[in-house]
Amino acid sequence: QEFLENSVTAFGDLLLLVGIVAIMLSLNLELGLLTLVLVPTLAVVRIVWALAALIPPLFPGIAAYVIGWLLLPVSSESSSDDLEPEHAGASD
Repeated sequence: QEFLENSVTAFGDLLLLVGIVAIMLSLNLELGLLTLVLVPTLAVVRIVWALAALIPPLFPGIAAYVIGWLLLPVSSESSSDDLEPEHAGASD
């Protein structure tokens, strides 16, 4: 029962997407094709994202390392001195 409902919903969504693409291409072929050039890129990003979602449960240490590495700001001007407080050692 639930599989049938999900299948009908997925088929309806697919039909809607095909209709949107057809109308977009019929209105402006060049702009429609330019827009559709991004579809393979989005598919690759989705596959990579899905694979990355598998890493944390399997290897939590590696996931934390990769996420930390991706979030660190990279700058050629930064040094370890930038991490120290400005008034370190100053007495008031």
